[in-house]
Amino acid sequence: MWLNSASSFQYSPLREKREIRLIQFSNDTSDSKSKSDRITITLDNVPPGSEPGSEPNYQALSYTWGDTNDPRRIRRIIVNGEDFFVTANLYAALQDLRLQFNRKDVLLWVDAVCINQLDNLERNKQVSMMREIYKQAKLVLIWLGPAFPNSDRAMEAFRKLGIRGAELTTPRMTDEKIIVSDDDLASLPYSPTVKLTEGEWWNRVWVLQELAVAKEAEFVCGENRVSLKHFVAAIQFLKSYLHVKTNRLEVGSQYEQTKEMENLAYVVNRKLSRIYFFFYLRAQFVEGKVWLEDLLARTCGFLRSEQTMKATDPRDRVYAIRGLLSEREQLRIEVNYDASCDEVYTEIAKALLSNGSRVLSFCRFPKDMENLPSWVPDWSASNEDELYWKWDGILDPSKAFKTSGSSVFEPRFPSNNRTLQIKGRYFDNVEKIVDESVQKSLISKYSEYQRRYDEERSAAKELSLRNFSTAAQTYLTVLKDFTAGREIYPSEALQDDAVWKTVIADMVLRSSDRQYTRSQSDAEEADKLRMAYKTVLNGNAYEDDATIENRLCNRHLYQHIQEEGVIPHLVPELGDYFDNALPWWENIITLFKDKPTLFQDMEKKVHEPDFQLDPGKKESMLAAMTYINNSERGLMETLLPILRSVLLERMEADEEASTWLKSDKFDPSVFLLLVGGRAIGRRAFCTSKGYLGLGPRHLQPGDHVVIVHGSTVPFILRSIEENKFTLIGEAYVHGIMDGEGMTEGKQPDVFVLC
Repeated sequence: MWLNSASSFQYSPLREKREIRLIQFSNDTSDSKSKSDRITITLDNVPPGSEPGSEPNYQALSYTWGDTNDPRRIRRIIVNGEDFFVTANLYAALQDLRLQFNRKDVLLWVDAVCINQLDNLERNKQVSMMREIYKQAKLVLIWLGPAFPNSDRAMEAFRKLGIRGAELTTPRMTDEKIIVSDDDLASLPYSPTVKLTEGEWWNRVWVLQELAVAKEAEFVCGENRVSLKHFVAAIQFLKSYLHVKTNRLEVGSQYEQTKEMENLAYVVNRKLSRIYFFFYLRAQFVEGKVWLEDLLARTCGFLRSEQTMKATDPRDRVYAIRGLLSEREQLRIEVNYDASCDEVYTEIAKALLSNGSRVLSFCRFPKDMENLPSWVPDWSASNEDELYWKWDGILDPSKAFKTSGSSVFEPRFPSNNRTLQIKGRYFDNVEKIVDESVQKSLISKYSEYQRRYDEERSAAKELSLRNFSTAAQTYLTVLKDFTAGREIYPSEALQDDAVWKTVIADMVLRSSDRQYTRSQSDAEEADKLRMAYKTVLNGNAYEDDATIENRLCNRHLYQHIQEEGVIPHLVPELGDYFDNALPWWENIITLFKDKPTLFQDMEKKVHEPDFQLDPGKKESMLAAMTYINNSERGLMETLLPILRSVLLERMEADEEASTWLKSDKFDPSVFLLLVGGRAIGRRAFCTSKGYLGLGPRHLQPGDHVVIVHGSTVPFILRSIEENKFTLIGEAYVHGIMDGEGMTEGKQPDVFVLC
């Protein structure tokens, strides 16, 4: 429902071209200190300044609308003496701001009140002016929500850290002491900081523009404020501090140091990292480097590394970022709320296709939105389960695929504007597709690894990769069978290359700068991945010869524990836990799960008079034991790193063990993670000619592999009638990604996409 659709409130028409409305809290309530008082405001039309710099002096509110369809979330205020209805979220913001404005003449712009939302003509014009409205505001107030327990401590901490961060250089950060916890003396209170970063404001697409164009901005939570300058400086300070401290935190550090870093790392890497994009986008806007295609991909969930922003009206996924675009005039995107969403998205796709074929890679099948052509991306749909080519955009253009050679993309739109005519070359048909159960098993094991790694971190990496590796072995074996006896890949070496490059779409993650490149551009990384592929395919990634490493680790760990004289005294059968081929860390975890009273026995042993240990170290050991005993995460994060440091020290003198530890041969994790990530939302297939490929999840036997002129990758099309097709999605096809599938001198085929 639209608010005020049944209200008697009447807006005064905006008569001048750049005229806006501004609100002012009425005198009878602005001095009130009671939030129970009703909110009364005046709303007036304000003409634009007659000369540059003479614009009206006002502040603009950036906030989250909230649910407009739930009557329980609607509140009544008084505007110009009449009833006016707003969402509960805006009502709370107005309550807090009313109490903070010391002067009665402060003017405020709030979209839900200052724009007549029932008048599409006015709405079109005012939304088109949003960039200028926020840019000309003296101050943009970013309302993160009402106060909650200890939110004032979190806001004050961000302010202080921002001030301190601006004063320091990186080398001097080693002298700093930042504690992130819920203790009263913490530098940054942990729980309220997490809650502050999880607020709805960070998920709303409109706020990107509101923050990016602001001259000055302040974050507001309840009655507390932090300037944009200090907020950004605090985040940068925390990020740099964590980097410096992590580099200097040696494996096996004392429990207190490890625990100290745990909360900080979680806040910086898991909570603050998702809002770095806001400030990155602000910097890109200033430099004129914001492009519609990239921004839509980032905000609509098409890149798995980015969050999906929310918009009440799906058309606003485009309109909300329109004012940020560097090519705004070129694309000529006009705000039109009279047009349906599919019409808006179709016009956007046409505009983007004038710049090239890349937008076709963002199309998914089937469509969630009715009447949307297959060649038009649905920016409103959640695409987190789809991979697409998430590396596209950070890949060096010189390393990109060149499937269509030097051909040129030439889109044409017939008179009905619902079809797209393109030129290209029909290459082959899909013949076989990897069994869905094989694909699902692979993705399931990959997802389980990711879940455990998120929850339990480093230790879980080793614990869950074994099952993932087994599923990957089945997957790779099926694809290897696809290539058997085919003329396209006549030797086993060529078959192996086809398989391992296809399952990762021939994208190698370069260790030097964490960017993607083609395997042919990084021979060292490619060799590692090829070796890992063979290890997984042969089923000995964590078996057979690989167990030599585990046996050596177990042997040295058992010897160390015996020499310490703590556990063997209590557990005579301890040797049985380490006399096997399982990884040493799995044996440790099994040991403590099998012996629930082990910690109590160890604690008694440490307290015995003849147990020789420095008092300070004894206290640290007891604290660490308590933490480990109360938390499986403590076992993963504290005990295992300490034991690993012991192993590394003991093995320095063991030439055989040192060789195995330093070998990359039996660490297929990088390859496995690339395989799992590429498999999400996709299916491996083989063409009639024998080419191996990776395509959309919903492809079927008989679908066409087509090379579109001017495109970097092939596409899968499905015939619906003569010369008319549905776009299913993009693909990787091994052996044609560098133009091998193009034929010189041949007339191009014409495809009409519906």
